[in-house]
Formats: sequence, structure tokens, C-alpha cells
Amino acid sequence: MNYNFNNEAGFTMIELLIAISILGVVLLPLTDMLIDNTSKVIEAKQMTIAINLARLKLEEQRVKAFEDISSRALTEMDEESFNNYKYSVEVNNIKTKVKKVVVKVYFKENIKAELLTFIRDM
Repeated sequence: MNYNFNNEAGFTMIELLIAISILGVVLLPLTDMLIDNTSKVIEAKQMTIAINLARLKLEEQRVKAFEDISSRALTEMDEESFNNYKYSVEVNNIKTKVKKVVVKVYFKENIKAELLTFIRDM
């Protein structure tokens, strides 16, 4: 049995190596971009949750009686689904009937959102 390899169609080893090299050059940056985008999406989700939690805590301060609005040290969120988030409330008297309220929300000890408002006694 003699096989004649000269007449068979197919790719040579060089052609395959060139094709694999081109794929590698194209696909590596794409995978890096996908990984980077995934981390950005996670970061954006954490920030969105933190901003909404800060709004919630700010509104809780607004509905209180003016005399009851006070600072609060770093505290864990009440809701179980947000157990990685903590918040603090800083209240400063600006004038006799005006308070500056700053709510900061943290995710795993890193600040993610900070909202500020002024509340006036009616």
C-alpha cells in the first residue's frame, strides 16, 4: 500500500499556525474587554444600589420631627438582602432652624454613595 500525499487537499502546518496566530491576536483583546466590562457592570450595580439606599435613609431623616434628626454612626442596613452595605448619617446645625444632613453608604467598607440635603424646621 503506497499512499501518494502530494495530491491530497488540505491545510499545511504553516497555514494552520498562521490562522491560529491571527485568532489569538484578535481574541485576546476581546476577552480582556469582556472581563473588564463585566467588572464595570458589577461596579455600576453596587453604585446604583448604594445611591438608592442613601435616598431611602435620607427620606427617613426628612420624615422625622426636626428635633429628632440626629447623626448616626456607621450602621448595617436593616434589610437582610443588603447585608454588605452600611450607612452613616452626619447632621450639622447650620442655622437655628436649618440642618445639613449627609448620608454615606458603604459597600464592604468602601464608600459608594454620598447624598447631602438641608432640612428646615417649619
